[in-house]
Amino acid sequence: MKTPNEGRKRKSLFKPKNEKGSVTLFVLIAMLFLLTVGLIIFITNVNSDTAQRKDRKKIQEEYNNSANSANLDNTYNEQEAKVTDKIQIVIKDSEGNLYKGENWTNKIPLTVEVIWPNEIKKNATDGTNTKEIKVAILHGLTPTTTTYKDNQIANINLVDDGTYNIFAQVNDNKAQVTVKIDATAPTVTYSPNGGNTYINPTTRKLLEPIEITAQDPLSGVNKIEYIASKSTTAPAASDANWLNYTKAIDEIPNAQDGETWYIYTKATDNVGNIEIAKSNQITIIDARAKFAAGSDVNIKMKQLAGNSSASYTSSD
Repeated sequence: MKTPNEGRKRKSLFKPKNEKGSVTLFVLIAMLFLLTVGLIIFITNVNSDTAQRKDRKKIQEEYNNSANSANLDNTYNEQEAKVTDKIQIVIKDSEGNLYKGENWTNKIPLTVEVIWPNEIKKNATDGTNTKEIKVAILHGLTPTTTTYKDNQIANINLVDDGTYNIFAQVNDNKAQVTVKIDATAPTVTYSPNGGNTYINPTTRKLLEPIEITAQDPLSGVNKIEYIASKSTTAPAASDANWLNYTKAIDEIPNAQDGETWYIYTKATDNVGNIEIAKSNQITIIDARAKFAAGSDVNIKMKQLAGNSSASYTSSD
């Protein structure tokens, strides 16, 4: 009769002694195989890309140097079909900087250049073999479409305000970009604009505050500033005395009866266009000194004071 220990010893004779080592060796062989396959694929792709570059160069040289290039058209077109470069619409502002689409700019003229493709260019003198590039520019309601026979289109200038949608197409290759131009400063209006301006003799406030409105239908108004001045000469845009306009002007400091003043406004839009406007002449009138109680100006003074029982009588 066998003891339990003897049975376990005999069963262990059937277990491989180097099972762990065999698994490790198998994994190493598999990894080596995968690395070898990957290296072969990489080398093949590199060789293919290099060969394609050489073919392009060779085809281009043959085409340019051939007296009768018509025989090469089929070969050229086959190779051309392999080119994956997309059409490029390059736009530069008046300072030579690349324009970033969808942003407003005032640096005009903008120069539009359409390039396609980068690598292969036909060399024909009569234009029959050059690639046609269609460029459509939509500005307003009517698009302008022009067909060019060239591989590089330049000197398309944009100067007018507004939004442009530019489309370029060569066969099935298309590109699009949106351009926004705002080269016009905001417009400024005053209400009221000049004339006799009455002041409350007690508070020195204007009986009818002066409202300033600035409008810019393109990039929009960024800031409104103002200066009240007795000078007929507008202050410079860089003047340090400009005040932020946040509400209707209800006071002109130090204004005295009989003086003439002007309200200058600096309106800046979101691309930096600046308009400096000048109001009509304002004549300051001390209402108490010029009008008797019960006049329309006296009523306005009461309303401004918020006290219907207030009364201002002439000192004359």
